[in-house]
Amino acid sequence: MLIDIHLSEARLSGYGLSPDSAAKLFSVYNNKLLQRHGIADSAIRQSYRYYLQHPTELEVVYAIVVDSLSLREQRATTTKPN
Repeated sequence: MLIDIHLSEARLSGYGLSPDSAAKLFSVYNNKLLQRHGIADSAIRQSYRYYLQHPTELEVVYAIVVDSLSLREQRATTTKPN
């Protein structure tokens, strides 16, 4: 889910939208992601509260997210034709 969120944010940043427009569009993307992953909004809030109390665990999760995103980027750049 976090990987998909960051990919959505990256897509939106490439659109050159105003911050207000980008926030509205991200809200739509976020709702679609929640539906696709079958995750309730309340579960996201509960998870957020948990990680606020356990920041070291969040660092571990984000290390995995960053590694995954880096790997995807690497694969994308090596598979593109010149």
